[in-house]
Amino acid sequence: MKKHLTILALLAAAVFMAACSKSESKLEAEFSTSLYSLEELGSVDVVLNLSKATDEPLRIPVTFSGSAVKDKDYSVSSEEFVFNAGTKSSSITVTDLGMENKGTITFNIAKSGAYNLGTKYIATVAFDGKEKLIYNFSATKAELVESYTATVTVSGVASGSGFRAPMDLVIPLKLSGDGAEGVVLEANEIKIPKGGNTGSVKMTRKEGFGEDLPADPKAILEVDLLQAQRFSAGDNGKLHIFVRSSGLLVPARLAGTWKFAEVFDLEEIELWFEEGEDDPSLLPVNNENFTLTFTEDVETGEVTLTPGGTGDFANYFRKAKVTLTNPMNCSTEAVILGDYTTNECNMFEAEVLEGGPFVYTYYALSNANRAFSAKTETLGTGVICVRLDEAGDLILQIRDYDTPPFGESWWDGYDADMFSFCSRFTKETE
Repeated sequence: MKKHLTILALLAAAVFMAACSKSESKLEAEFSTSLYSLEELGSVDVVLNLSKATDEPLRIPVTFSGSAVKDKDYSVSSEEFVFNAGTKSSSITVTDLGMENKGTITFNIAKSGAYNLGTKYIATVAFDGKEKLIYNFSATKAELVESYTATVTVSGVASGSGFRAPMDLVIPLKLSGDGAEGVVLEANEIKIPKGGNTGSVKMTRKEGFGEDLPADPKAILEVDLLQAQRFSAGDNGKLHIFVRSSGLLVPARLAGTWKFAEVFDLEEIELWFEEGEDDPSLLPVNNENFTLTFTEDVETGEVTLTPGGTGDFANYFRKAKVTLTNPMNCSTEAVILGDYTTNECNMFEAEVLEGGPFVYTYYALSNANRAFSAKTETLGTGVICVRLDEAGDLILQIRDYDTPPFGESWWDGYDADMFSFCSRFTKETE
């Protein structure tokens, strides 16, 4: 008898544990928030989330109640939340049809054998003709050399990131600071198109501005809250614009001789190539005695680049005319600022330097060894990008050449992170 009781107890425990395991693994459904705000003639997405991605397609029906009348005061894009396999979020769009009583809409989902209900299983959509809005710039600082495009994202106090403009919104802007005079805005406002939540405005640097100033002035771009009282600033409520008083880094500004100092994060570069079973000793990083001299012809204004000394970079550089050129072979997240400049950061540069991304100016070389080899010479044009850091050192990256005799396992066409060999050069005193 005792034996039978023991067996029954074990079976009961097994059933209980299986039930618990099944319950614990069951999906849980709840709304992303309990309150949504619907603007006049606008729309809002009501979002239902699952605790984890569903293994197979799932449909969760919803019932609507409240003082507003469906298909008269408002419409819905669906009467069920549809989850495709592998997803954990679904939404239904509610659109105001011009509701007269400015009522509320309640979303209800029922418990099912396929899922449990979370704590937010009811959501209310409330009509709010003037929901407070929060704006944020996509960045807090920018360098203005040629041009720059500032982007703003708008969210709702109630609707959050799900806010979509019910009609075109106009956000007035204001500039302040010592550099404001040097910033030319394409428009004094940002427009958020109907159905969207982002907008942008382009700015250019006023030609000649700041050339007599000892340092780069700064301008601050923000929303004019006196005119746009519906808005408030988010964490990125101000864009600090550094107006480069010196303008473009034209080749003539580099006149003089520059000596190689280092390749940024060299040990890490060598490790990456070693992991690809490449021979790091073949990389063009031994340049201790290598120099570059920029010379300007005072009559024609032409700038000539002359390599000197010894080093692996001598396998690429040849005596050449230097001119501004369009950006090419940029880093993955580069932002094109103008005809000749970008805002970007090489992967290995980012590992060892703070303050990036940086403004780079692109130069075309009339002559270079595109084979980048000591044994083979294939003459053609080349491209480099450069910048001057705060210490006045020249930061240079090689941005265009053909299949080299190194890095075979990594080479699948040129890649700015792996093959630009971002380097520092220091200026030699005369």
